Amino acid sequence: MIPPRKFSLPDADLNQDVFVKLARLGYVTPADVQKFRNLLQKNGEIPLLNELARLEQIAQGYSKWFPRLRVFAAACRRQLPAPFLCDLAPAEREEHRILRAKMTDFITSEGCHRLFDCIQKMAIIFVTTPAALGAAEEVFGRIDSGVVLTEEELQRWFSEVYEPASYDHWWYWIKSWTVVREFDAPYSEIINRDYPAPEGSENWDVVSGSSGGAVHDLWRWNGTRAEFIESYCIDTY
Repeated sequence: MIPPRKFSLPDADLNQDVFVKLARLGYVTPADVQKFRNLLQKNGEIPLLNELARLEQIAQGYSKWFPRLRVFAAACRRQLPAPFLCDLAPAEREEHRILRAKMTDFITSEGCHRLFDCIQKMAIIFVTTPAALGAAEEVFGRIDSGVVLTEEELQRWFSEVYEPASYDHWWYWIKSWTVVREFDAPYSEIINRDYPAPEGSENWDVVSGSSGGAVHDLWRWNGTRAEFIESYCIDTY
C-alpha cells in the first residue's frame, strides 16, 4: 500500500506593500523584517495588518508631538539648568549618586535594548529629580528619541501643551527615577513601625518607575551617606 502524500504549503511571505510600510516606519534590518515575517506565518495576514496599523498610529503621534516635546524640554533646561555636582548639598549629592547608578543599570540592561528595539518611532521621557538632572543628561543625552524632564515639568507638559488624539497615546514611554522624603499612606505607617529611623537619620523612598509600574526601595540617609535597606513595594498599573 502506498502511503498518502503529505502536502505542505510554502511559508507565506511579506508582499511589496508591507515592505514599503516597514521601510517607512524604520524597520529595515533583516532582523526587523523577520519579526514581521514570523508574525505573518504564525498568525496570518489580519494580525499582521493590525500590527502595522498600530505602528503607523504610533509613528503619526511621534511625528506630530516629539518635535514639540524636544522644544519644551529645551525650554525647561534653560529655565532650570542641570546643577553642577559641586553645587549640590550633601543629601542631594547622595540622591545624584543613587539615581545615576540606577539609570546606568537601566541603560545597560537587556530590558532597555528590548524597549528600543520594540518600536522604532517612539520617544522615551526620562524623568528625575532636579538634583539628578545632570546624571540623566550624562547617561541619556545621546539618545536621539529621548528627553529629560523633572516630575513638575512632565506634569506641565501634560497639562499645558499636550493634547492627544485618541490614536496617538503610545508614541512615548516614560522611565523615572526619583527620591521621595515623605512616605505616602499607608506606607508611612508601615515604614515608621518596621523601620524606625535613628535620631539624625531619615528614610528615603527611592522610586524606579515606568509606564507600567514602579519599584519602591527603602534607603536610609544618616546625614553623611545613604544606604539601601530593601525593596518594599512594587506597583503595577
